[in-house]
Amino acid sequence: MRRYYEFAVVVILLSILALLLMQSLGRTRSDMEEAGVQVEAAVMRTELMEVLAHRETFGGVLPATDNPVEWVTSKPRNYRGKSMKYPMRRRSGISTAVPVNWFIAMRMDGGRVFA
Repeated sequence: MRRYYEFAVVVILLSILALLLMQSLGRTRSDMEEAGVQVEAAVMRTELMEVLAHRETFGGVLPATDNPVEWVTSKPRNYRGKSMKYPMRRRSGISTAVPVNWFIAMRMDGGRVFA
């Protein structure tokens, strides 16, 4: 009978450790995704600065569009383009307004939201 209690204690301890591991892996995944987004934004910012510096140095005109993603040579890999509304993510029949990709949402007042 004592072995069953020892086994139960070991199973409970392993379950708690597995739960802690899963939580830390989830946080690490979130941190990695955030770092990836920050890197993509930094690359795009650098390319925009390069376009402006090239124009200041050699002259010329800026691209005709007001979408800065079209000014750069390397767009984010999951860029969806310009939209008048946020894309929706469907989960089990429920629509939630969660940004799932890079896009530019045009506001009615002419402003832009980069996400």
